[in-house]
Amino acid sequence: MEVYRQTSAMEPLLPTGQSARLAELTCEILKASGRLTGQVHSPLVLQRVADLVREMNCYYSNLIEGHKTIPRDIERAMKHDFSHDQTQHDNQQLSLAHIAVEKLMEERLASESVDVYSPDFLCWLHREFYGRLPEPLHWAATRNGKRYQIQPGGLRDFMVDVGKHTPPDFAALPKFLNRFDAFYGDKTILATDRLVTIAAAHHRLAWIHPFGDGNGRVIRLQSHAQMIRH
Repeated sequence: MEVYRQTSAMEPLLPTGQSARLAELTCEILKASGRLTGQVHSPLVLQRVADLVREMNCYYSNLIEGHKTIPRDIERAMKHDFSHDQTQHDNQQLSLAHIAVEKLMEERLASESVDVYSPDFLCWLHREFYGRLPEPLHWAATRNGKRYQIQPGGLRDFMVDVGKHTPPDFAALPKFLNRFDAFYGDKTILATDRLVTIAAAHHRLAWIHPFGDGNGRVIRLQSHAQMIRH
């Protein structure tokens, strides 16, 4: 099985076909977004909608990872009312961590000029997320059942398999992440290409799989950061 060590393995970094049609679709989405924004004038309503969307985001992030929490359980967790079932209790902890980091990230982006594509930002998201979880949730297992400890904010230092995909050699991760930052963070990318670029960056970051665990959660938060930034 090939082990990726050169950043050329990431190519193509953007879809190679139907660019004109994708740009048209992007314009349609931007116009619809503008119409929706124009319908809400109250800052209080915007804040309430943002709070609701954070809960929705954590619900789907948990669901994607196979950790099902229903909205009622998330609301209970936010009131520090946790389930007596350990699995559900853990899922509630994951929900709270996601909501807290998403809110913290939004506040940081509003007050700082942050490179949301940089390895530092990705590691910050990972560290903030796992820093809010109890120690027992800092452990994961390989497909063979071997347990390993997750280092909050630390890039993986071992090889993994993700389904049929073997991500790049861990020793080459800085090189891949720097290429990711340089390409997707390029300020000359046209606004009509940016939405497709965000989707492509999401896919490629998942392909790189920079962390021992928690990649999906970090990548979804980073995609959210891209949309805020642009």
